[in-house]
Amino acid sequence: MTLDSKLSKAVYQGNGSTTVFPFAFKVWNTSQITVTMTDAAGASTDVTSNCTVTLTSSGGSVTYPKSGSPLPGGAKLAITRNMPFTQGINLTTASRFDPQVLEDGLDQGTAERQQIVEMMERAVILPPTSSESPEDVVLSVYASRDAAAASASAASTQATAAEASAQAASGKADESAASAAASAQSAANAYAASEGMAPRMDAAEAKNTQQDTRLDAAEQGISAISATLIGSVMSVMAADGYVPNGTVPADAAEYTREQFREFYDTYLAGGKLLTCTYAAFTAQVALTGNCAKFALDTAAQKFKVPLLKNGDSITHAASATELGKSVKAGLPNITGTTGGYTSILGAVPEGATGALVRTTAARGVAVGTGGIGCTELQFNAAASNSIYGNSTTVTDEQVRLRHFVVLASAQNSASLFDWSNYMAGLAGKANLDMNNLTATGTAKIAGYGKPSGRSISMTFPAYGNFSAPAPASGFVKAGGSSTAAGQWLRISKMPGYTSDDLRYSSLAGQWLIVTLPVCKGDTVFVDGNIPNSLALTFIYDAGAD
Repeated sequence: MTLDSKLSKAVYQGNGSTTVFPFAFKVWNTSQITVTMTDAAGASTDVTSNCTVTLTSSGGSVTYPKSGSPLPGGAKLAITRNMPFTQGINLTTASRFDPQVLEDGLDQGTAERQQIVEMMERAVILPPTSSESPEDVVLSVYASRDAAAASASAASTQATAAEASAQAASGKADESAASAAASAQSAANAYAASEGMAPRMDAAEAKNTQQDTRLDAAEQGISAISATLIGSVMSVMAADGYVPNGTVPADAAEYTREQFREFYDTYLAGGKLLTCTYAAFTAQVALTGNCAKFALDTAAQKFKVPLLKNGDSITHAASATELGKSVKAGLPNITGTTGGYTSILGAVPEGATGALVRTTAARGVAVGTGGIGCTELQFNAAASNSIYGNSTTVTDEQVRLRHFVVLASAQNSASLFDWSNYMAGLAGKANLDMNNLTATGTAKIAGYGKPSGRSISMTFPAYGNFSAPAPASGFVKAGGSSTAAGQWLRISKMPGYTSDDLRYSSLAGQWLIVTLPVCKGDTVFVDGNIPNSLALTFIYDAGAD
């Protein structure tokens, strides 16, 4: 077998009735066990000769005493290894040997080292760089003891002197009483003087109240600005490359809900701002070169900000139908007509360009055998540029600035969010140091990490194997019924048995239950030999999901 446990000692408290004490470390002979009893006064005695040792495959039990009264309350019983520190295996070259012999030898060597480690854990260890010997340390302890005794004697002498000083102090008390009376009179005078301070303090308090009122008004104004700026367009005298805090350029850039969750949910999906489909957005840009609406794709949870060209004017919408409407630039049309002529002989080419348009109407005047053919010319500025006739007014004088869309009122453009919704979301939340917890919150947190009333059954693995992962934080509980004394059940956190729970039966038909706290995803190592009614249960803690 292997020794997968570092245990090399078992300690029990007496209760005046228990006489069987199990241990869970391997020995190969009853002579390899030492039993020590320490009474309530701290005196230790080797009681191995008054014990009966029973061994199992992975430990055993000690029955104490063979005769006499059970271990009393206040006393302790320690079971430790007593390995021989000899090596009795003799292997002959070219001969057959049992691998179990080698494994037993290795196990016994490990047991001897574990015994030494257990003893060293109770010893005084000096650092490697220490120049003192263990004997020096012991002498230092003894010297400290003697010095403490001398100090106690000196303290007794000083106590006697202190009693004499107390009697002298009693005489001084009368003098102190007279001084106290004088102090009382001084206090009365000070109180009278302080009466003149009260009006001044009242005036200062009134000024503080006025300041509080002003601060409240300022805070309300800031909150109002925070709530109303979201989604607005700002025309800013911003240098190229600079983006004001809380804004993004109005350049049709695409963003996701994860980047601006509050803005997306509250203002776009919530219907507070003008939106259109991606297709409508693209069509509008193709028509006018801009779009004053947010393109919204709820399936992909993304959006585009409006596209406003540098120099675009923004005017008030006269009606709901004009909200977000883009209007192409234009001028009033220039029209008119004029007459013209060409030679019918074809010597002078006919036609017109620009705003002059030749109509199909023709007029002729006969002159002898020939004549002059005339056509009508019209003046139409729209024929040269469609901007003419696209408006009924002339575009006014303009100042060209850059356009930005406000997505948040934060003061840091690297962290854009809606402060009003953010602060509302903090209402009723606990501070980081939890100094504002209510009684309900305190009670809820107090329940975290403690067993709840929710549990599920888990598959009990074969001994020597791990359980399934824990579905949440909580507790794994294993249980079963014994058929004899000395049977055991154990669950552990691996590697290294960082935490475990071990129970031994003291008689047949006894229920053994072991419990271990775990985190989500943890597995526990299950071992033992108890045979009946095996069950494994997971218990959620009060704060688990």
